[in-house]
Formats: sequence, C-alpha cells, structure tokens
Amino acid sequence: MLARLDRRGVPIVSVLLAAAVGMVVLLPFPSWQNLVRLVSSATFVMYGFAPVCLAVLRRADPDRFRPYRLPAARILAPLGFAAANLVIYWAGWRTNQKLFAAIAVGLAVFGGYQATRPAGRRPDLEWRAAWWIAPWLGGLAVLSWLGQFGGRGVLPFWVDLAVVAGFALVVFAAAVRAAVSTGVGRRRVEIARIQTSDAAGGETGGGEIEGAENEAIPGHGPPGR
Repeated sequence: MLARLDRRGVPIVSVLLAAAVGMVVLLPFPSWQNLVRLVSSATFVMYGFAPVCLAVLRRADPDRFRPYRLPAARILAPLGFAAANLVIYWAGWRTNQKLFAAIAVGLAVFGGYQATRPAGRRPDLEWRAAWWIAPWLGGLAVLSWLGQFGGRGVLPFWVDLAVVAGFALVVFAAAVRAAVSTGVGRRRVEIARIQTSDAAGGETGGGEIEGAENEAIPGHGPPGR
C-alpha cells in the first residue's frame, strides 16, 4: 500500500502516514532543540556504519577502480567511527534514551515484517556479520546513562570521553573482523561475477564465472579491474 502511486505519481498513502508519524513524534519533545538533538544523534548512528563499510570494502574488493580513494583510511576510518560515537554521547541521556527506544521499536517492527514474509522471499541478512550492532548500541546506551551529559555522572569528565572513544575503537575492530571473517570470500566472488557480466555486456557464461571466481580469490588470476 505504501508503494502505490496515484494518477499524478504521488505515493499519497505514504505521504499521509509520514505526516501523521511526524506529528506524533513531535509530542514527546517540549522544544525544537530537543528534536534536533534526537535527529542529530540518529544521523550519527547511521554515519557510524560508513567507516566500517569502508574498511570492509577495502579488504573485500581492493582492486576495484575508484574515482576517489580516501587517503590514510586505516587511520581515518576508526577515528571517524569514534567521532560519531562521541557526537551520540554528547547528545545526552535524555535524548539518547528516546533514540534507543525508537531503535528497539524499529527492530521489533522489522523482525515482525521478516517473520511474516514467505520463506523463499526472505533475504539473507547475515546476522553473524552484524552481531556487533547490539553490543555497540547497548554499550553506548549504558555509557550515555553513566555519563556527564544528562546521565548519572558516574564517569568523570574527560574520562568519559576517553572511555567512549576506546569503546568505539574496540567495536570498530570487532565489526570489521566480523564482516571480513563471515562474508568477504563470497562477496569477492559475487563482485567478480558482476564485473565479468558487465564486461561481457550482461551475458556471463559458465567459463567466465569460473574465471571470475579465480580472480576473486587472492593469489589466483589477475587482479580485478
């Protein structure tokens, strides 16, 4: 229903639902500033995934041509992840408790949606590569609750920043390791298969796929383009 368009090409049901949800979301916030804090904190949760993806893709598809390649990514990626965690922490516990509650509700809705889909149409979500997300968000919630910004103030100032940054670096290393150890080999084969298909104009024969698999494995065949 949300994907249906009217005669003018407008997803009217989706627009009305978004407007209604937006009005309801405004209710718990006594000021625009508090809403902006929540949106900023949620945005940096999303930004936290980008450095992890960069580090994983550097290992999964190192030979792909890229118009822009981030220099010193091994240093900047974990620092970027730590910075995103600090911004979330600075939003304060009063904001973050609403954020993490919203994430929990969203995960429950998503889980219900997945459970009601036919078995043949459920995508492989690769939970083994994503196990770190729950302890990451849970740990951030605990640190925010114990911290100086609207929390209980258990963590002294400056010490709390060091703890959050250190926690972020540990999570970053675990996240990259989880993704690399569970799916990089298969992704390399898929990437090489797509590249071979593109080179062949969309038609890929069995021999081409076999060659792509050899290219996808380090030490076998020429590097990918």
